[in-house]
Amino acid sequence: MAAPSSPTLSFRELEADDDHHDHFALLYETRSEQFAVAVPFVKRGLERGERVIYAVSQNSRAAVAEALRDGGVAVDAARESGALSLVDLSEIYRTDDEFVAEEVLADVEMLVADLDEDRYAGIRLTADMTELLERGADPGTLLAYESAADDLHLEMSFVSLCQYDRTRLPPAVAEGIVRHHPLLGYRETVGPNAYYRSSDAEAAGSRVELGAKLEAHREKVTAVSESRQQERGITALSEATQQLREVEGDDIPSVAAGAARRAIDAPLAAFWRYEPAEQGLELAAISRRATGDVGDLSRFSGQAWESFVSHERTRRDVHDSVLPDADVRRLTFVPVTEAGVLAVATERPDGLTEYQLRITRILATAVHVSFVEAAKDERLETKREELERLRTVNALVQQVLRAVVDGSTRDEIETRLCESVTALDPFAFAWVGEVDPNAAAVTPRSWAGTGQEYLTDVLTAGVSGPATAAARSDETYVVPAVADDLHTDEWCREAVGRGFRSVASVPIADANVSYGVLTVYATQPTVFTESLSEVLDELGTLVGQRITMVEQEAAFRARDGRTLELELTASNFPFVQLAAHAGCTLEVEDLVVKDDDRVLAVATVADASRDRVSDAVGAAVTIDSGDVVHETADTYLLDLVFTQPFVGAALANRGAVLESITATPTAARLVVSEPEPMDGRLVPELIADRYPKLELLARREDRSRLATSGLPAAALRERLTDRQLQVLRTAYHAGYFESPRQCTGDEVAAALDISSQGFYQHMRRIQRTLIETVLEEP
Repeated sequence: MAAPSSPTLSFRELEADDDHHDHFALLYETRSEQFAVAVPFVKRGLERGERVIYAVSQNSRAAVAEALRDGGVAVDAARESGALSLVDLSEIYRTDDEFVAEEVLADVEMLVADLDEDRYAGIRLTADMTELLERGADPGTLLAYESAADDLHLEMSFVSLCQYDRTRLPPAVAEGIVRHHPLLGYRETVGPNAYYRSSDAEAAGSRVELGAKLEAHREKVTAVSESRQQERGITALSEATQQLREVEGDDIPSVAAGAARRAIDAPLAAFWRYEPAEQGLELAAISRRATGDVGDLSRFSGQAWESFVSHERTRRDVHDSVLPDADVRRLTFVPVTEAGVLAVATERPDGLTEYQLRITRILATAVHVSFVEAAKDERLETKREELERLRTVNALVQQVLRAVVDGSTRDEIETRLCESVTALDPFAFAWVGEVDPNAAAVTPRSWAGTGQEYLTDVLTAGVSGPATAAARSDETYVVPAVADDLHTDEWCREAVGRGFRSVASVPIADANVSYGVLTVYATQPTVFTESLSEVLDELGTLVGQRITMVEQEAAFRARDGRTLELELTASNFPFVQLAAHAGCTLEVEDLVVKDDDRVLAVATVADASRDRVSDAVGAAVTIDSGDVVHETADTYLLDLVFTQPFVGAALANRGAVLESITATPTAARLVVSEPEPMDGRLVPELIADRYPKLELLARREDRSRLATSGLPAAALRERLTDRQLQVLRTAYHAGYFESPRQCTGDEVAAALDISSQGFYQHMRRIQRTLIETVLEEP
């Protein structure tokens, strides 16, 4: 069995060292998703000195033990000492008798109370709970138990993880499970649960289906995890660059290894130093998260040498038998010029992410600078100028990293960025400009230093400069000696007149999203060497990623926003293709973006025969399947599943929502809602990146949900479940409410793949909710 991967937010981050009151839920769909969270949960408890009890049901004890071993748990030793117990579900939850919440809760309370506090720091319980329902437990009783257990966690010192197979749960039960757990795991992510409601809090209705809630939870936890990782990495880099300027040469390897480990929260990092006398590498420093012997790292010296000689990054998979106590799955080796090699370990088998690799490369540059600065031989005198430049690189990296981690909004990040750069000599002026879609002009957003009047004069005159060149090429643009071009470029005369001798413009971007250009002016020529330009290029991407993170976090908190109405005349847009082939107008009613970028679209099609609609669905290469949910005289309700990447996924990743689509054979009209913190140009840019023939028709500011919650229609939607909304919408479009009715309840139930009894139960609950909503209105 492959080693389970670690969840996005680790239990080490979620649980304080002195807190043993956490109540987790895990909704999984596959065994790998189950063990990706359950194994680190057990491992965390053993690390904290707790007694861990794992109640198994769907998986055998042998299968659970194997998964724990693959995850780095010393299962046999832990079981022999009594710290780990693998028991049957019935030993904890009385599955052989009727499930009575009070009795089961009393058993758990007694189990916690009987803990030997002299041996263990606390107790940790996890169980695969799904089988309780299949062994006859009443769903309502089970949810009552979860609610009472949540209260018990506040009174007694224990931690629990309730595991549920989502594929075997009724939707109402899964919804209740989410509501009763303050911490939630889903698809290898674990974090605070935004949908949690304590037992004494009123359960708020939601129009979001459980699947959409879970996906939103996963996106939020992932964004928070990446944001924390960024802050941790940037802070560690900032501290390391300062420390590297102060330590002696012999201490640089240990500082480098420690900084690399902390920057990406790695279990292990090491530094091989090049020794000219021996013409080889020496393992000079090891930094590890856990205490104790991590194993023989010297056996990887050959891999380090390969990376050093080739001056390229290399990777090496690591097996448990090689580094048994280090919790390492892969080592990544990054060369540090002629100084040596930095190796960083990861718990995940896929190694360093792109962001972590970028952090490591920046650190490697800072380490190289420190080695050059610490050199005490004759080369120091002959390379004094180079040394000063390298010092400038080191100081610049430190200043920029501090500015990025301190900024909590895009404006703050950009302002602090300009201020941090101009705080160093010889950088006199810096500004960040926003690029228009055609890269024809760059408009200033933030600036610092002495030179604002230059910026005003040059831009007012419409003079193109380095910022525009960088924006058009999407690459760092350097002018090493401004005076060389005095007679060819007007901006050069303006710059030299204000004491500027060299310039560099750096794109600030994350993936396909541009946040503008940073332009820096120096009072000395040839300041922006190749090495400094490379570092600036990396920092530009780092700043772009940080801006994305802070805007995503702001989007999660936003209540106000904007609605954009756009028109696409792109023939390759999937819905336009479908409408063109069927010769019809297509109205998209619902859009759900799946985890693998597939899209579920429910649409009505008018003015087309069923044969034409079926032919269009079959001919569309981007449609995996299409089913007619309901048919009237001239309208069809379709479920369409698209296999190709869809622009709605890119919008969702940035916090925007594609609300509706109306497609004709020649064009499509899109309505997109975006949160207030989002840059108003980002949504059109994301769509235009794939479909250039785009026109913004309207932009409307939306009031917060609180401002509209008093409307009866909005209040009703808030109180209906997502399934009830689906039933109501399908019945409405199918003509169930017409007089005379155009279809029966049995036909609607068949279209929704539910029982007739289930349909009428839903309708009764909808009617009751509607009446309550109207009568309760002031």
